[in-house]
Amino acid sequence: MKFNSKEELEKFLKEPLRIKKNLDKKQRELNVKKGDINIASAIGYGIKSNNISNKVEHNVMEIISLEEEIEMLKSIFTDTINSVNKFIESANLKEIEKRILIFRYIDFLSFEEIAYIEGYNFKSIYRFHNKVIKEIIK
Repeated sequence: MKFNSKEELEKFLKEPLRIKKNLDKKQRELNVKKGDINIASAIGYGIKSNNISNKVEHNVMEIISLEEEIEMLKSIFTDTINSVNKFIESANLKEIEKRILIFRYIDFLSFEEIAYIEGYNFKSIYRFHNKVIKEIIK
């Protein structure tokens, strides 16, 4: 895989995080919808109202749609993580450089967290990262 610019490479490397954020957002939406349907169901229990049952039906359809979308996003997320991981592992880099990229783009750790794990200061990890990105583009 060849990248022509830092932006292009970083977009590829950050894709799993973008998908994960979208997946988390959809999961929160689903949890809210499930809460709504439980409340609507409880209100509707024993009360024969077409309006309430229509709302419950609408929420059930939205829940089914969200669940399908979440499953699709999980599959895309897994494929994207695997693709980024294979790219990092196949790159001609030192082990420390690979670990930094994996921590950053697979584990979604901050530079501060990576520095703590690796026993370096923040600036060193940041410099390592930028050096690796430049090397990959060459």
